Amino acid sequence: MNLVQLKESLNKVYSVIPDFKCKHCHICCGPIIWYEPENYFIKDYAKKHNISLKKFEDKCPFLDYTGCTIYPVRPIVCRLQGLIKELPCKNNKKVYLSDRDLKKIKNDFNKILTLTNGYEHFYSSRNFFK
Repeated sequence: MNLVQLKESLNKVYSVIPDFKCKHCHICCGPIIWYEPENYFIKDYAKKHNISLKKFEDKCPFLDYTGCTIYPVRPIVCRLQGLIKELPCKNNKKVYLSDRDLKKIKNDFNKILTLTNGYEHFYSSRNFFK
């Protein structure tokens, strides 16, 4: 899978995830994990926008005083925040993905990880700087 196909595949998965009015309180911003396929686009975006990582042990390394510096390319864990029971948001108590929709998102994302060997490398804000 080349980078164009990878981006299209990720965007297809992301497009199924409903958006909600994030209050940008940043309570949910860390620690996070992201996978190798997402890392390609996060690194590229950070480089193009001159974003330097912050060293937090309990927060996302892409968070600064202005908020999420990589919001347009944020990983799937951030996109699901507030939309599933396992990742609650204090400001979004109404919108949950159905189990069926979540299963489809997980299956489609797992296919991408399988095709790209994305399970072999993942990143965590807890060990990113170690």
